[in-house]
Amino acid sequence: MSHTPPQPPPIPPGPPPGPPTGPRRSRRARIGALTAGAVVLLAAAGGGLYLLLRPHDAAPAAAPSPPPPSTAPASPPPTPSDTPDLPYVLLTPGTCFDHPNLTKGLRKVVERPCDKPHDGEAVANVTIKGKYAHDSEIANAVRKQCTTAGKATADRQAEGSHYYSYVLTPSVALYHQGYDKATCTLTASYTVGGKKLTSKLR
Repeated sequence: MSHTPPQPPPIPPGPPPGPPTGPRRSRRARIGALTAGAVVLLAAAGGGLYLLLRPHDAAPAAAPSPPPPSTAPASPPPTPSDTPDLPYVLLTPGTCFDHPNLTKGLRKVVERPCDKPHDGEAVANVTIKGKYAHDSEIANAVRKQCTTAGKATADRQAEGSHYYSYVLTPSVALYHQGYDKATCTLTASYTVGGKKLTSKLR
């Protein structure tokens, strides 16, 4: 069951800067809190709204028939360092994209030109540390790590702009296999069909 959440209040802006040394335009942007990982909306104690997305929301495929016995030695499982394609989304900072939880009709994250309408832009990658038992715990930990980079980027935008912090993380199962990178992004909306970004962030 889904529902339309109320507009979340933005995180209050930081303390005002010190006296300027010359002519300077004030550019403060408000940043809401939103994390990615599945279709569950949670109201946070601090007033922010977090969207948790599971990396794989498609129905699981039926289990294949067991392969015939083989006398050949089994190959060792791949490690993150020798697997060229990561089994989850990790974007390079500066990459613009559309996300299936923000754009109707998508089944995966799709990179977009930054000068065309898009859901969000990657602003930083972080390394996940600690012990976690659930996907939501990883999403919450990454959201905290992304706060500094997200707010710094939002504050560089035009005055009155409003952004949401949206994180892309591996599942807890992948994290336990050694995949410990996550992406911090900013979006202009937190709902399907919401406001789009139309240019690259400063």
